[in-house]
Amino acid sequence: MPIMSADTRRANLALFLAGFITFGLLYDVQPLLPLITRDYGLHASAGAWVMSLSTLGMALAIMAVNVLAAHLPRRSVMLSCLLLASSLSLLMAVLPSFASLLGLRMLIGLALGSVPVLAMAVLSDRIAGERLGHAMGLYISGTALGGMAGRLVASLLVARQGWQHTVFFLGCAGLACSLLFWWALPAAPGAAPPAWRRSWRDHLRIWKRLGQQAPLRRYDAIGLLLMSCFVTAYNGVAYHLLSTPSAAGSRQLGALYIVYLVGAAASNLAGRAADRYGYRRALMSALGLLSAGLVLALYPDMIALVIAMTLITFGFFAGHAVASAAVGGISRPYAGHAAALYLLCYYGGSSIVGALGGVVWDIGGWSYVLVFLLVLSLIALRLAGASAERPQALSFPSEEEC
Repeated sequence: MPIMSADTRRANLALFLAGFITFGLLYDVQPLLPLITRDYGLHASAGAWVMSLSTLGMALAIMAVNVLAAHLPRRSVMLSCLLLASSLSLLMAVLPSFASLLGLRMLIGLALGSVPVLAMAVLSDRIAGERLGHAMGLYISGTALGGMAGRLVASLLVARQGWQHTVFFLGCAGLACSLLFWWALPAAPGAAPPAWRRSWRDHLRIWKRLGQQAPLRRYDAIGLLLMSCFVTAYNGVAYHLLSTPSAAGSRQLGALYIVYLVGAAASNLAGRAADRYGYRRALMSALGLLSAGLVLALYPDMIALVIAMTLITFGFFAGHAVASAAVGGISRPYAGHAAALYLLCYYGGSSIVGALGGVVWDIGGWSYVLVFLLVLSLIALRLAGASAERPQALSFPSEEEC
């Protein structure tokens, strides 16, 4: 591979930071769910909406952001949304009711909705095909470390500071990291592409064309199932360990989030493996590990649980890196639109399944949740087996035909 330019290295760093901030702010409340529901006297099925409405907000924002951001510099849009989400996180410390908490979490999701779409589009536009898998892996490494940092810091601080002070601190950290992102990402070279001058009708026609492509539909479904398994598993394990609130349970949960480090490594390794050995092989391997983790988590032992969550985390991040790179690689010159469709399924589907996972928990607890997720993972594995080893660029009509 050719040596990366300085601008490419800076773009990789900036997108790593964007993923770090986005998923740190998105998931910092996940270890707090049992405490939030306890404070408000609610069941797990109600608490699950704290996470689900955040991801639902992202899903609702994705399609609109993909159009509106096209008329503004992507770098500025991403910074504005990161700063807004961080500021909204500060307000969570002073909310008077559970209903207002849900509303604010949806607003945070709406603010963060632009970042994954634009990150995938920026990578696809700026980085050569032979490095795209590696670059997408680095970005998703940032999402892994951000998710770990948000959850880990929250689980460690909450025992001493309470969940309100914890989210305030994490909002301040988000503001600082957003400024680092702005410094790191180089301004886009060249003039605005013609695609930025499309009307809403043009965008809708492009999405219709993309939705007719079977390979993209397959990757979108895989992304939905991956995210659903991942979010619901981590929601469930928080209730599993904190079903009886105690300092020991909080420490165990905090220690468990360290397995996110393997997620950061997994996305990078999977991106390289897909480039070298093939996308279908890498994707099926990732889903196989995730399924094995769900089975192992049924065993009632803390060591087994740590190994199981490690497999689930590795499999999720590896699979997401490969599916994301495949979507970006086969959908040029409409990578931004394809990314929006992928992430709409990814977040929208997972918000519904995550809420359903709370209902499953109330019915049967941890074991029922795991069996439910295992069925989803096996469906994803079957879809991955039907995908191409080396996905080929799709054939699109001309601008006039779109």
